[in-house]
Amino acid sequence: MYVFDIKTIMHSYLASNVLLTVVMAYVWIRNRKRFNGISYWLIDYIFQTIGIFFMTLRGSIPDFLSLAVSNILLACGMLFFLIGLQKFLEKKTTYSANCLMLVIFFFLHYFFGIIDQNIKARIVFFSLPIIIIISQALYLLILQAKKDKKHVYGATAIVCLCLLLLYGFRIFAIVFVNPAESNFAAVEIIDIIIKMSSQMLSMMMTISLVLMINMRLFIDVQQLVEEKELMVEEFRRLANTDGLTGIYNRAKIEQILTVEVLRARRYKHPLSIILADIDHFKLVNDTYGHSVGDVVLTGIASLMNQYVREVDMVGRWGGEEFLIVCPETSAQGARKLAEKLRRKVERHHFKEIGIKTVSMGIAQLENDEWDQDMLKRADKNLYKAKRGGRNRVE
Repeated sequence: MYVFDIKTIMHSYLASNVLLTVVMAYVWIRNRKRFNGISYWLIDYIFQTIGIFFMTLRGSIPDFLSLAVSNILLACGMLFFLIGLQKFLEKKTTYSANCLMLVIFFFLHYFFGIIDQNIKARIVFFSLPIIIIISQALYLLILQAKKDKKHVYGATAIVCLCLLLLYGFRIFAIVFVNPAESNFAAVEIIDIIIKMSSQMLSMMMTISLVLMINMRLFIDVQQLVEEKELMVEEFRRLANTDGLTGIYNRAKIEQILTVEVLRARRYKHPLSIILADIDHFKLVNDTYGHSVGDVVLTGIASLMNQYVREVDMVGRWGGEEFLIVCPETSAQGARKLAEKLRRKVERHHFKEIGIKTVSMGIAQLENDEWDQDMLKRADKNLYKAKRGGRNRVE
């Protein structure tokens, strides 16, 4: 005589399934708006609980309910599990073929369970659709899941594999190990082991689903944080960058100049600036249009940004004016850099207008000066260069 009979096992199975359904209902309440598919998993647990409840009433209710309806509820529950998994993984859902399969197996199960009672056929025709549905779930979890998220679904895949092996072993056992007919209350020890294993796997499945949801939630939160960081970085870049030329805008280059002036005054280091202006730029806009003018602005800004030193910083100062801040640089060093840039611009050929030139004014920070004093002197030197014939450095 066995310590546990099948009815004791089924009552224990029912109690644990009620608890698991409550757990899944709580998970559904907390996460139904975040992820698709969780509602289908809750339906799966509800169907399983009702089906097991009907099984425990075997002998007290019609066999149609305790045998046929109970098992079809369990099978339908597995189908809802599969559909929920497809939605959770954002894959195409499959209804028609699986529903047709369940209808066929339901009639076969009903025939061999009620009309022409055959426990072997009944178990086979219950286990086969479960095996087919679980195989589809395994295919999704192992082969269809995104590579960067496969670790999220590992525990659920392992439980599905165990279920697949369990139901496969159940068919093998009923066909080859336990060929004798037996009733519901007097089954072989192997059936008790199968029931207990199924109960344990139901608990493991619940844990794996909760773990899967939590890991997805963690990954989604992590991705959201990364996206926000990228957005903040992009906003910061846009706040500091001129929209047309891609170099620093006036606000940012002014800030850089102020910081460098404070540093130079504190440590008594040289600091110079170059104020550059495109010669006859208004004529370009008036003759060729603003689109060509934008090409010229972008091209010259790119040349300056490309050929300054790593320590130098280039910004757009006004419409066609540029400011270059040169830390640790004397007026002589700034003049050499300005001449280099002037020649690079002079040798550059624009497709629409040919050659354009720039005039430049230089200023070095002097004792007790601030940034505005430097800018005024650089501006004076710039206009001196323009009055002197343009395309020159003063």
